[in-house]
Amino acid sequence: MFPVKVIATVALVAVLGLQTAFAGEADVLDLTDSDFSTRVAETETTLVMFYAPWCGHCKKLKPEYAKAAELLRGEDPPIALAKVDCTEGGKDTCGKFSVSGYPTLKIFKNGEVSQEYNGPREAS
Repeated sequence: MFPVKVIATVALVAVLGLQTAFAGEADVLDLTDSDFSTRVAETETTLVMFYAPWCGHCKKLKPEYAKAAELLRGEDPPIALAKVDCTEGGKDTCGKFSVSGYPTLKIFKNGEVSQEYNGPREAS
C-alpha cells in the first residue's frame, strides 16, 4: 500500500500537469453560428479552425493550436485564435465558408475571410 503523502504528491502533480496542458485552451475562442460574425469582427486578425470532434488530425492539432493562441494573444495588435465545431453549433457557419475537410484553417481580417491557412501546424 502506498503512503498517503506519495498518493497526495502524485495527485497534485497530475492536477498541475493538467492545468498546464489546458492553460492555452482558455485562449481559444469557441464560436457558434449565433456569435461567429460578431466575435470574429472584434479582432483585426482571427485564425479560425473549423473542426469535428471525432477527427484525428483535429485532435492532434488541438494542443498546438492552444499553445499558439496563448503566444499570439500578446501580439500588438493581438491575433485571436478561434474554433468552430462543424458537427454541432457551427454547422451553418461551416457550410457558409465551404468547409469540406477537417481541420480547415481560415484567416479572417476585420470579420471577413481573407485566405485559407496552409502553413505550419505547430506552435514554435
